[in-house]
Amino acid sequence: MTAAALFGAAPERHGAVNVTAQQIGARVGVAALVAASTAASDTPAGYHVAYLVTAALACAAAAAGIAVSLLRAS
Repeated sequence: MTAAALFGAAPERHGAVNVTAQQIGARVGVAALVAASTAASDTPAGYHVAYLVTAALACAAAAAGIAVSLLRAS
């Protein structure tokens, strides 16, 4: 993803592009977790939903990463 994001950028701007992408990703992630946590009417249950969503997304990202590395290795 980093290589795709930096493809058209000048080398001296790579740091700024990485920092900006990291900040945007963090904000989108927090917004998604807040949306998931407010979906439940009870606050502790909402936090549990948010943590479960986070765990599911992390597992999916790990599985995708493993699949991509296996495809590249073959």
